[in-house]
Amino acid sequence: MEQLWQFPCAWGAVDGCHLPIVCPSGGQEARKEYHNFKNFYSIVMMAIVDAKDRFVWASIGFPGNSHDSVILQSTQLWTDITQNNIIPSIGKNIEKLIVNPFILGDSAFPFRIWLMKPYGHATLSPKESNFNYRLSRARMVTERAFGQLKSRWRILHRRSECEPESVKETALTCVVLHNLCIANGDNLP
Repeated sequence: MEQLWQFPCAWGAVDGCHLPIVCPSGGQEARKEYHNFKNFYSIVMMAIVDAKDRFVWASIGFPGNSHDSVILQSTQLWTDITQNNIIPSIGKNIEKLIVNPFILGDSAFPFRIWLMKPYGHATLSPKESNFNYRLSRARMVTERAFGQLKSRWRILHRRSECEPESVKETALTCVVLHNLCIANGDNLP
């Protein structure tokens, strides 16, 4: 992230992506739960992506009406990081301050020592504005990776008529294949 996006100590970025589905069985409750703010039914793929658009971690299957922050905090990854401290303490010395690795997120996520988010107040200083710009630019690896994933496997781009569990398995398979394509030099334009 530092070399490509000029954001030191970040090892990945986290975000969510909606995978369109038909409304699953379950009546009014399912319609409410799976209907997202973009006005279609979906399940959410939450993922961490590295600087080269590879998926480092993914969780798929939360209903489309779920908030990104709630999804991330409901995962085993969140528990492992917060309780078991699985992020290695391999800090970088920046102006006599040791900065440990962290993940970049948007304003939807809670700030943690390992999860960096942009400044949120209305009036930003020039330094804060520059920080937000750099963070946003580096965080776009998630948007690019989701776009590449859906471009490679169009099945993820159109509304699936399968049950959410089948969509989850299909999407996770596509994530693995996406990483294999990148590893073998099969890049999209």
